[in-house]
Amino acid sequence: MSDRYSKKVTLLSPDPEINATLESVGFDEVFNLVRDEKSIETDLKEITPDEKAERKKAVMMLEAHRALMKVSEKNAETFRDVIELLEKSVNPESDEESGQNKSQ
Repeated sequence: MSDRYSKKVTLLSPDPEINATLESVGFDEVFNLVRDEKSIETDLKEITPDEKAERKKAVMMLEAHRALMKVSEKNAETFRDVIELLEKSVNPESDEESGQNKSQ
């Protein structure tokens, strides 16, 4: 793993099904997964969603999935189609242009 991930963010996730999903895509290699908040020795603050633009959310999701693809070959295969769809969502005009070019 690159130095980029040398400091891991801690995710609190007490749900076993969610933890299984997170582990299956390699989150446990990028994040510290904590299953019980009592084991954390600091005050926790819930992160509430804010009103971000849809494109900004799509860019963040795209970057996150690209990072997940780098974690393992399995993830690269699993998320290839997701990346393609997110790229179209982030840059819809480039998809329209390529469609116009094909029809000309």
